[in-house]
Parts: sequence; structure tokens; C-alpha cells
Amino acid sequence: MSRSTTFCVAAGMAAVLLTAGTAHAQRFDAARREAVAAIPGLDVVTIRDTVLNTCFTLFIMESVVQPVRPLRADPASVQDLANERDRRLNGLLAEYERSQYATVPGFVVPSLRFAWEGDKVQGEYERRIRDKEINRLEEQLAQIASAPRLAVTGPVPCGPTPAPKLTSPSAR
Repeated sequence: MSRSTTFCVAAGMAAVLLTAGTAHAQRFDAARREAVAAIPGLDVVTIRDTVLNTCFTLFIMESVVQPVRPLRADPASVQDLANERDRRLNGLLAEYERSQYATVPGFVVPSLRFAWEGDKVQGEYERRIRDKEINRLEEQLAQIASAPRLAVTGPVPCGPTPAPKLTSPSAR
């Protein structure tokens, strides 16, 4: 879910709760809020709808700020990397073709060296493309980790309704 969608869901749920809270002052009640000790930043909130006698469970994950390591960015685009690879491979091909016309008749230049050099060029190109993709994914994961989250479940039957608090006349 994208950051804007998550924000819209959270804002929508908050708007529903606030609107319903003002229109029906006693309809929604935050019955419980518990922190999950095993997962820092995770709170579980149970909201009771007194009209329907149902409960909704909200799982609220607040981001725990973690230091983000700086990402090394390759300024070259994929097309620039492909052009560089093609230029290097064309240079190797031209050198190989020149070596085929040896000054000594019958002497054949082994092509294994050129195949190996071509494999190194292709491997370097693939490594740089992979690094660019990994950096892009790490940036997206950092954005996801820093985004607020909200998940909603329900409705489910509620437990017994708590007794209303009675105030003594002397407390007034």
C-alpha cells in the first residue's frame, strides 16, 4: 500500500471516528489501548461501537526511526551503461579482427582472450545494472519503513459492557 493510500485510510478512519464522536457523543468508545512489547511502535486499540455493540480492532504501527545508511548512487542511466558496454565490446571486436591478419602466415591468434575480455565487459555491465536496481529497492524500503501504518479489523462481538462510573453526590 502506498504512503498516500495509507494516509488516506488513516485519515478516513479518524474522520469517521471524529464525525461519529461529535454526532453521537456516546456511540464510539476507545475501550483499550495496549502496546505490543515484542514489536516497538505497535499499538492495538479496541474501539467499541455502542449502538451496534460491535468492536473494531486497530493495529497502529508508528515508525521507529532507524538510521538510514547513505546509498551510493550510480549517476549513469541504464542507456548510458549499455552504450558504454557496446563501445567496449566493439573495441574488442575490432582488435580481434585486426589480430586475425597476422604478419606470419598460418599463425592463428587464440580467441579465448577476447571471449574472456568480452565476458568481463558484460559482467561489469550486469553488476552495475544490479547495483542500480538494489539501490532503487533500498530507497523504496526506506520510504516504506518511515511511513505511518494503520490496519483495521472488525467488526467483532464485544465483551461485556463496562458499568458506567457513578459519582457520589458529595463529589460534585
